[in-house]
Amino acid sequence: MGHGLACKNSHEEIVETHNAIINGNAKVYSNVNKNMIIAPLFYLFMGIVFAGFGITSRQGFTSLTFILGVGFIAFGVICFVRNKATFNSSDTET
Repeated sequence: MGHGLACKNSHEEIVETHNAIINGNAKVYSNVNKNMIIAPLFYLFMGIVFAGFGITSRQGFTSLTFILGVGFIAFGVICFVRNKATFNSSDTET
């Protein structure tokens, strides 16, 4: 059955379910360092695309697409900093 205490036959299934959930969460958490950068990179890419398209338009720096691009870039940086702070603080607590 693995690790866990249970009454014989009556609660073994619940303990096995809890152990499976914990093991699954540990597996997901081990991949966090690789996955925490995916969303910020996407926002950064979209920001560059929007800002680049906005700059090349007739309106230049005042176009809505340029402003949206800058917003995407800022949001990507904020997401990366928050993810890094969140997951690094979780690593130091354990």
